[in-house]
Amino acid sequence: MLRALSSAVALLLCAALTAPTASSTASSTASGSPSQREEPRTGYSRLVPPKTTVAQDVPFDLSGHVSTKRVKREVKLQQKVRRGTWRSFTTTTTDRRGRFTFEDVALSSTARLRGRLPAHATRVPREAGGPRTLRVIPETTTKTLLIKVRPPQGRLSAMPAVNQQGPAPEAPRNDSVVSAWFDPPAPGRRVLLERLDEKGEWVPHASLLEDAAGFAVFNVPPAATYRATAQPFHGLASVRTNRASAVAKALLFEDTFDAPTMDPRWRDFVLPRGYPGSQRTCAIAHPSQHSVGEGVLRMGIGYDPTLAGQECRYETAEGTKSGPYLYQSQLATRETFRFTHGIAAARIKFARASGRHSGFWIQVGFKVPGDPARGTEIDAVEFFGDNGGTKDRIGSFLHYYAADNTGVTLGQFWQAMAAMKPPGDTWWDSFHVFSVAWTPTEYVFRVDGHEFYREDRAISTTPQWLVLSSNTSDYELKDVTPENIDEETQVDWVRVWTL
Repeated sequence: MLRALSSAVALLLCAALTAPTASSTASSTASGSPSQREEPRTGYSRLVPPKTTVAQDVPFDLSGHVSTKRVKREVKLQQKVRRGTWRSFTTTTTDRRGRFTFEDVALSSTARLRGRLPAHATRVPREAGGPRTLRVIPETTTKTLLIKVRPPQGRLSAMPAVNQQGPAPEAPRNDSVVSAWFDPPAPGRRVLLERLDEKGEWVPHASLLEDAAGFAVFNVPPAATYRATAQPFHGLASVRTNRASAVAKALLFEDTFDAPTMDPRWRDFVLPRGYPGSQRTCAIAHPSQHSVGEGVLRMGIGYDPTLAGQECRYETAEGTKSGPYLYQSQLATRETFRFTHGIAAARIKFARASGRHSGFWIQVGFKVPGDPARGTEIDAVEFFGDNGGTKDRIGSFLHYYAADNTGVTLGQFWQAMAAMKPPGDTWWDSFHVFSVAWTPTEYVFRVDGHEFYREDRAISTTPQWLVLSSNTSDYELKDVTPENIDEETQVDWVRVWTL
């Protein structure tokens, strides 16, 4: 009986594969053979393009689906090697929903890929008293998918001393930083930094292990030229960066918060409660919420004692809410220091609690609708509190007004920043240096010398001033509790250099 059934399957498959159809009359090769002639696809099936560009020789997963349901089918991944010829190099199986995934696919160059599903015979449920029958699903190939492969690359950037992560306050460094970045990232790969000596020869200077974000950040003496090379690692070839010269930058502004009282260059930046667009119905800046001591500026939020016992009503997406009136921290150099283009940095340890957001930003007094060159708010960093570790609510943004006076925001929360901290570190256990290089052509945002955002739109050419803040907006008030209201953000220093 089994022998007869096997013979029937073979005959049906043979008929399906050899009968002339609109699909093809070309020959096909046996499973595992090195190549086969190209055949037009039949049925509905597709490969899904990867969400990000594929890196050379770095494994990735490639998924797809077919219209055949409730049947598990073999799928071969094929690469086009020349006109009309395809090579099979890995195989998987569809699930009962018709989905499939090829795991750990690696490409050395840009390639055209397709999935091929050989003809498949499956039993058809027998009706009462009827004969046993088989259904043959014809061969199917997906539409060809072009996979672009980016070659390995490395970049070296030089900047002032914007790399100083650590748990305690420290005096600002006066050296320079060169930041090497490699793509694809290879955590644990050795990166050799070389310096160009007086004889014009490259000599070893230092080495570090590449971190999870693909960076190796070096503190170096200025007035020297450097290059970096990522060493061969787990099948990846070595990659060399460009050369970059570390040059000492002149300081335009510095506050280390070492004085016993607040530097008079900082003034309370007070906006009335309910100021249009502020979303701060219940909170107002007040000097009671910031102080200096032990070399740091401390900023927080607190209850407004002058309105104790009174309820503040505010609107949210969930409707009208009520809560206590609050004080917050917001300091600015509006009257004392402004600059146009430069590198601004602050060493900050954030409050962990939700219910407030702290930030370091560069503001302008009046934004001209439709002309961001006349003033764009530059948020070097904003942190909105720990939310249980699911996603870091830390970001950098640019704000200006369009010609119709509607607000425009560029930037976002940058989840990539999580990989730029040492393993196990947090934004509230350690100080980190957040910086933005504001140039005539672009903004470059970094944390501890790691670049995470570069933007060439909305470039302001107007003198602007610094702001440090710990604010609570209407949408955050529900998270302010007596247990967390006393948490503070600490600022170790603020500096601004020339470009």
